[in-house]
Amino acid sequence: MKKKLLVFGFVSMFLLTGFMTVSAVNVSTKQVTSLGKTIYVDDDAPSTWYDATHVKTIQKGVNAAESGDTVSVYSGTYVECVYIEYKTITLKGQDKGTTIIDGNQFTAVYVDWSDGVSISGFTIKNAAEFGGIYLTHSNGNIISDNTIISNWAVGITLSSSNSNTISGNTISNNDVDGICLYTSNSNTISGNTISNNIYGIVLVQSNLNTIDGSNTIISNLEAGIEITSSSGNTISCNAITLNGNVGITFSSSSSNTIRGNIISDNDYGIVLADNSNYNIIGDSKNDLLKNTISDNTIGGIYISPKSQYIRESKGYTRNGLLQTNIFKDNGNDDGDDIIGLSAIGVSPTLNIEQTSSSQATSSSSAYLSTSTTSSTATTSKSSLTASR
Repeated sequence: MKKKLLVFGFVSMFLLTGFMTVSAVNVSTKQVTSLGKTIYVDDDAPSTWYDATHVKTIQKGVNAAESGDTVSVYSGTYVECVYIEYKTITLKGQDKGTTIIDGNQFTAVYVDWSDGVSISGFTIKNAAEFGGIYLTHSNGNIISDNTIISNWAVGITLSSSNSNTISGNTISNNDVDGICLYTSNSNTISGNTISNNIYGIVLVQSNLNTIDGSNTIISNLEAGIEITSSSGNTISCNAITLNGNVGITFSSSSSNTIRGNIISDNDYGIVLADNSNYNIIGDSKNDLLKNTISDNTIGGIYISPKSQYIRESKGYTRNGLLQTNIFKDNGNDDGDDIIGLSAIGVSPTLNIEQTSSSQATSSSSAYLSTSTTSSTATTSKSSLTASR
């Protein structure tokens, strides 16, 4: 009897364990299945191809997707506005050269209150309103390996969106900015080619962002990078060349770091407009982190009278900047490497407390206009006004 009970007990435990194992596998499989389906989009497939997971437009694919799904888009031209809301999905084009979203003068891709979205492999063009790709209240998204070209507005806009990554994109010939961040923090912009826009990258009231990793910012009409009412941003290891008025400009922006960039062949290399203080320009310990500022037509660095408090380890002086950056062939003579900062540093009439970052006023991106004079070697050769 005892043997029977013992055998029965072992059998019961085996069955129970097996049931629990099978149940766990079923639960796990169900979760993976529900989080991983792919919805395919093709605009010119045979009618028999279409079903619940094979659709004709990108928007139908997005509508059918649940968080965790992938919307895979075959080559073709899709004239539509794609709207993503409250979903974490991957939107992937087959080939960025042949998978085209034509915004038809509306916003091409609009991401609203969605985190963890990935967008890659598209050409996005002919968008207006909010531009090529617009993120609002959306965090932790990745925009990579796209061509964003010939839009009537901004190429990529982040509004109140944090911790996003914009990398490896070609962003060119857009009618306003290549990339614009508005009230958006802790984002990373790296490895992009940004050219022939009005402004390359614009930050407005946006803090702790990183513009790093070999961005090529070239031939933008007004400015390569414009920073307004923003602090704690890092701009490093970029090529910023052949932009119209200025390579990098700051307005009412403090405690930003500019290191290791090549800034050349602009009208001005760097401009610190009014109330832009406590910024770090260059590096005294590592030559690789010195900015190379060269061949800018009017001057290397222009510093307004209310933006002369500059952080760098050699002191708040002209000589300090000369030691922490590399200057070559800016303006007409050596005095044009740095315009507006005396050899001993801060102007004696400047009250630092009155021009600290707490006094920075909110404004939109600054439009810079320049005028050149040639009266004496000690007179500044240009004046800048912020009016955008």
